[in-house]
Amino acid sequence: MQFRGKLTDEDLNDLRRVVRSKMYWPKLFVANWYGLMLLCVVLWATIAGLLGATHPNWSAVGVLWVVLLGLFTWAFYSVKRKMAKEFLQLNATLPDWISLVDDGTKLNGPNGATGFWPWNNFKGWRERKRVMLLDMQTGAFVILPVGELSDPERQPIRQFLRLHIPSASATAASPV
Repeated sequence: MQFRGKLTDEDLNDLRRVVRSKMYWPKLFVANWYGLMLLCVVLWATIAGLLGATHPNWSAVGVLWVVLLGLFTWAFYSVKRKMAKEFLQLNATLPDWISLVDDGTKLNGPNGATGFWPWNNFKGWRERKRVMLLDMQTGAFVILPVGELSDPERQPIRQFLRLHIPSASATAASPV
């Protein structure tokens, strides 16, 4: 079985859902607590002013909202730009083709580079809608982009992995 090694944007998004820790979002909010606190203070001041509890300087409140929206917009687009750059770098390092053969996994990379991992280097595999991850003993993984395959077309791949990776039945996840 042979797979293309390069990822699409959708594949990368699905990959992030698999490898992102469960504490990703709480850590993100805690790391940016100062921005959230500032947003809460300005929101509270605006609501209190609209309800008549306080008499704020509306032009200053408007400037604060414009500055906050500008900061959030800048942060959003800078993260998007950074992620696009990282995606290009990741795709440049991924193999062009991944082949699953009876004795292991063969990788044919850019500029003629090749790699091979026997099946005993793998401890299991995980699956999402667009990617399958073959988990290695070292903690690394091989990414199989399977987004263009339907569920019946993936069934032989699952059977092949169960046959060749001894503990695959324990770690295989159903597609979400």
